[in-house]
Amino acid sequence: MTEEKEELKWDEYFYYDESSPSGLRWKVDRFAGKDYKVPLVKAGDKAGSVSYHQDGRKMAFQIRLCGRSLKVHRIIWEMFNGKIPDGYMIDHLDGDPFNNNIINLKLKTRRGNQQNQKLRRNSTTGVKGVSWATRKDSQHKYAEARVCTKDGEITKVFSTRYLGHDGALAAAKAWREAKLLELNSQGEDYTDRHIYG
Repeated sequence: MTEEKEELKWDEYFYYDESSPSGLRWKVDRFAGKDYKVPLVKAGDKAGSVSYHQDGRKMAFQIRLCGRSLKVHRIIWEMFNGKIPDGYMIDHLDGDPFNNNIINLKLKTRRGNQQNQKLRRNSTTGVKGVSWATRKDSQHKYAEARVCTKDGEITKVFSTRYLGHDGALAAAKAWREAKLLELNSQGEDYTDRHIYG
């Protein structure tokens, strides 16, 4: 039987303040232990520190509270809107994981969050949603454009044999942009960052 974690009331610990780098400030003094007389953190101090990916890249602001590591952007969103429903996450609309201004935070599904992703660092084409592919039955390369939808994945390939390297890449990019704009007109929520990289 697993012990359920206590529901924390954010407004007992923090207040939202856009002048704080993380967007939060402590509402109470924080002590390192029961016997400490001098607070480790004072009410009004900025709350949160930068967390890092395993490869050393900066990830987001986080806070340690009641033995838990918590993401600041999730706390801020919940302070304004209530508990985050299961299966949802908080997206930074401008792509900056350190901009926790409430107008930059939006509740999305994992798929919806992916619709706002920027170009991956390991991209071989330098074009969002387009990669190079070689078919087993061919020695020619293809620029493959990919769009993920709620109904599955749509792909289209453009051959370097007929269009040349630059032509295939340009055609794949143009097709993908047009397809995403078409999907947006049907109610999808792809952002400019996702469409244009």
